[in-house]
Amino acid sequence: MNYRFEPLPEQAVPNELIQMQDELGLATAPVAGYLIVLSKKIKLKALEVTIRTPLPIKPVASIQEEEKLWLILETRAPWCYSAREDFPKLHHVMREKGFPPRICYTDIEDDDWIVDKTFPDFIIRLRQWLADAAAGMLVKEDERYEPLWISASDGLIEFNEEDVLNNMESGKWRTHAFLRKIGGTKYLQIGDKYDEIVVDVFYQPKISQKVWDTIPSKVIDVVELGKDIGCDVSHIIEPFSKDSQTAIFLIIFGVKRPKSISGKENANEWIGCLFIRKKTNKGVLVGATKQEKKMKISPDKIWSVNCLPVRSRFTMELARMTSGWEKGCDKRVAIIGAGALGSTIIDQLVRGGLCKVFIVDNDILSPHNLARHQLRNSELGFKKAEGMAAYLNDLYDNETATVYPHKLFPIERHVLDELNNCKFVLDLSTSRAVQVSLGECRHQGYMKVPVVTGFMGAKGEVAFLLIDSFKKYINGNYLEAELIGMHQANSGVKKWLLSSKDVIEPGGGCRIVSSKVPWSLISLAGGWAGQNIAGLIQETETLRDIGRIGVFEVYKEGLSWNTKSIWLNVKEPTVFERSGWFIYLSANVEKIIKETCLEKDGCEACGILLGTINRARKIAFITTSWRGPTDSDAGENYCVRGREGLRIKLDNNLRDTGSQEVYLGEWHSHPKGSTVMSAIDLATSKEMAKRLIEFGLPAILVITNGNEIDAHVITEK
Repeated sequence: MNYRFEPLPEQAVPNELIQMQDELGLATAPVAGYLIVLSKKIKLKALEVTIRTPLPIKPVASIQEEEKLWLILETRAPWCYSAREDFPKLHHVMREKGFPPRICYTDIEDDDWIVDKTFPDFIIRLRQWLADAAAGMLVKEDERYEPLWISASDGLIEFNEEDVLNNMESGKWRTHAFLRKIGGTKYLQIGDKYDEIVVDVFYQPKISQKVWDTIPSKVIDVVELGKDIGCDVSHIIEPFSKDSQTAIFLIIFGVKRPKSISGKENANEWIGCLFIRKKTNKGVLVGATKQEKKMKISPDKIWSVNCLPVRSRFTMELARMTSGWEKGCDKRVAIIGAGALGSTIIDQLVRGGLCKVFIVDNDILSPHNLARHQLRNSELGFKKAEGMAAYLNDLYDNETATVYPHKLFPIERHVLDELNNCKFVLDLSTSRAVQVSLGECRHQGYMKVPVVTGFMGAKGEVAFLLIDSFKKYINGNYLEAELIGMHQANSGVKKWLLSSKDVIEPGGGCRIVSSKVPWSLISLAGGWAGQNIAGLIQETETLRDIGRIGVFEVYKEGLSWNTKSIWLNVKEPTVFERSGWFIYLSANVEKIIKETCLEKDGCEACGILLGTINRARKIAFITTSWRGPTDSDAGENYCVRGREGLRIKLDNNLRDTGSQEVYLGEWHSHPKGSTVMSAIDLATSKEMAKRLIEFGLPAILVITNGNEIDAHVITEK
């Protein structure tokens, strides 16, 4: 073997792995040490774990009941190698010479997946991966996951610019191709093949002093004009004058103009001339001049030329006037994520003349994206951000779009400066790592601008827009938590939660259920979101200091589809930092608790707290409060919370929220006292903690006297 594991007992093993050994299915206790790769002369800090995997009755892959794995800790997100040289050749397994077989446990980047995860989450994911591999379920039905793709299939050929331009200038170069520039790199792109269309490109940077003031419309004028700029096109026209078949072909002249016709002065400009030769019985040159006869060109009665210049440039002002918008925005809007939903909204905003954009996305356009993306086959293999920028800049012939086609995690200083120079940041990504990075930058005070988050859920039947412009640090997770708290009042939210299979993944991209969203629903959601974002862009003042949640629902009535949308304002929550945990108490929940306290007229009140949890970052979002069940009992100095029907109610709520809103603790009131825990409160809280700590949850107790409110966290049994 070219590698071996060297155990070092003195190396620390994460305590949570030892405590949860049975729950995680670990056959033996984890061992810390080094994975030594002999051929590479390197050693990597690692953990050795043996995972016990539940195998199907008839496994389709040779996965063993107990698999020994090595978890590499040298990278930001841990990597997983199999200790077996004979590990089966499966999808999602990468093999590098000299290294053990490496398991690709996620179809997104490791950093993105691990950012909100812990070691137990990692072990659970690997165990499920092994079970899926044994059952032959690594690639789901109708799910596209191709770890390898051939870049040459997109029709893009990199070329030597000098050689090609020399051939163009000679007037001899001819091909089914046209010149194109994307993301700072020039390419020669092979176009679609048509039986009767030939595309010829001529480029001549030096022209005579004669200015091309008029666009020619006759064959002979085009020929003469070609000579003036150094491009002899007669050899192209000649073959089509010898037969009686219909001929259609295009000549594109590329010139560097002394003055502008449609573009900028001294800029390269492309003028297209489409030649059409009607079908004739004879190829005679009726009424031809001596020069035409010499060149064997049919007269203009047989040939027609349609010139394809842009007489006046498309500008942002013209776009706004055509679209009906009153005004645009002087500042750029930063858009993170140029996927299906992102490209749709970007296209609407820029083509409507509302703003210039700064696009951030490091993903590459793949063939399956074309079902829902604004880009076309010609951009396959390019970064989505660069493709969108090239398309938009070509539309306006200026720097309408700038890009950062790299990972945004972590955020580099120069990128942060660019974001702060924008009106606001529109996060349409599918990356949890990006969302966390944005939140941390706002928390540290590095980001000054508001963040608007847009994403789709369910099967495209509901979309959301979250506007977060609080002065304090409130990241997208909190507004999502508020959204979860809405499930009982909104059918669209409930439908989305019921279909969720994992933590919320904001964005409209090819991820989990959203990858099956048809283009028609992407267009509906993108149009709704685009209209609302356009409204934000046109506001003269900065976004108000308030959070807003917009819900757009598409629902079916008989054979017809209808839509509806609602907007809710979200007040800034109360934030408590207790025992290393951040407790976010929704303003709506706080209001309900205080009002319930005052209604009891001197008697104590009590109830249940529900919400979402982020164990990795130790954040609890309290989204819902229930009053105690009907069998609860209370007096002036005591309150006993009942249990009647509570278990069924909790189970139903867990189902209705896609297992995302969970039990977090209790609340009660001290009508005539303070918000400090009494001795009885402390004792009952410790009993509550015994149950919650087993699941890695803090025990939260909220106490109010009707005016003030406080949160307490118990993290020890």
